Amino acid sequence: MGATLSFQTLRVLAALLRQPEAYGLEIASEAGLKSGSLYPILHRLEAIGWISGRREEIDEAAAGRRRRCYYKLTEVGRGEAFGLLGAAREALRPSRNRQGRAVGT
Repeated sequence: MGATLSFQTLRVLAALLRQPEAYGLEIASEAGLKSGSLYPILHRLEAIGWISGRREEIDEAAAGRRRRCYYKLTEVGRGEAFGLLGAAREALRPSRNRQGRAVGT
């Protein structure tokens, strides 16, 4: 992935920093995304090694639901997430003029 990521991807990374291991619908809720947007992001992040996923071991019939895949940031992904989110915060911070006032206000 390049140095620039989509806003949605940054939200997924932020959600995974706040919640160390979560399944898709938890991440979608935390990031404010629909599952149709979320899963392609998760697959891309997993393909580049920033997250890892593990399927839970349950009896689907007994549990009355399908197995969940839990995702968490890898060590590399955690470092990248902190760096990218910090850079995004800095980029979104209002510029200041010499008098310390926000530019454009």
